[in-house]
Amino acid sequence: MSLQMVFAAIVGGLYVALGPTVGAFITILMAEILRVGFGTKAVGWDNLIYGVLLVLFIIFLPKGILGSVLARIQIRR
Repeated sequence: MSLQMVFAAIVGGLYVALGPTVGAFITILMAEILRVGFGTKAVGWDNLIYGVLLVLFIIFLPKGILGSVLARIQIRR
């Protein structure tokens, strides 16, 4: 559970007010997709996927999804 909370904050964006909310929406959606997709065949794989995605987001999108989108919008103006 704590990995999902950290994942939600980092994916959405730590430096944006609505970032964790967007990240929580993405995290819940992904959790349900993984639950339906894997079922009981691969118990624990969701944590592996969260961990890999967490590392990828930290490396490639350090501002999170919402922070990166807002930065691109601001650059275009």
